[in-house]
Amino acid sequence: MQRPIKYVTADRVANDDMSGWVHNSAVRIVDDKIDAVVRISDLPADVDETSEVLYLGDVSLIPGLVDAHCHMHCSATKDAQALALAEKDDIQRLTMRAVSAMRKAVLAGTTTIRDIGSRNEVAFPIKQAIKDGAIPGPRLLVAGTPITITAGHCWFFGTQADTADDVAKAVRNQVRQGADAIKIMSTGGMFTPTANPRLPQYSAEALAVAVREAARSGITVAAHCLSADGVKNCVEA
Repeated sequence: MQRPIKYVTADRVANDDMSGWVHNSAVRIVDDKIDAVVRISDLPADVDETSEVLYLGDVSLIPGLVDAHCHMHCSATKDAQALALAEKDDIQRLTMRAVSAMRKAVLAGTTTIRDIGSRNEVAFPIKQAIKDGAIPGPRLLVAGTPITITAGHCWFFGTQADTADDVAKAVRNQVRQGADAIKIMSTGGMFTPTANPRLPQYSAEALAVAVREAARSGITVAAHCLSADGVKNCVEA
C-alpha cells in the first residue's frame, strides 16, 4: 500500500540549520512526518493527482516551534495575578481564554505546547477539542492542575496537597485524568502573595513520592523552583 504523501510549497523554506532560505521549494510530508525539502521543479508531473499539495505562495516556512512551559488559561496582561484570583472558579471564562490562546499559538507557528499547569476542567477538554479538530491549536501535552500546598504557589488553580500521602493521591488523580506529565510546586512563587518563593514547599521525600507515583504510569514530573534549597530537594528526589 502506497504511503500518503503531502507537499507544502512556499517561496521560501528554511534550510536545515535555519541560517537561510531555500527558494521555490516544497516540504514533503510522509505519514504526517516531514520527510524532505525538495525543489518545486522536481515534483512529479502528476503530483496534483497523486498527492495532496498546498500551494502557499509568498510565505516563509520554518520548522514548527515548541513551547515547553505554558499555562493556557492564564492572562499575559499586567493584571494577570488579579485575574487569576478573581476568575479561579469561572471555568467558562478560563476556557474561552484558553481557546483564544491556543489559536494564537498555532497561527504564530507553535506546533507543540506542553501546558505545565492549568485547571483540569480546561486543559483536558481543550486538548481533546484540538485533537478532534473542533478548535484550532497545536499538539498539546498537558499536566492539568499543578500540585501545591495549602495557600501555596498557584493554589487558585492547583490541587492542594500537604502530606506525602496527599501528594501521592494527587498524582494518581492526574494520571486518571490522562496527564502527560505531573507539575509540582517545590517552592513558592512570585505569582502568589501567600507563597514565599525563597522557601521550599515540599521536602525531598515528598517530591520523591511524586516521582515514584508518576513513574508507575510512565510519565515524568516537572517542578517549579525558585530557590537553592528547592533545587537541592528536587535533585535529591
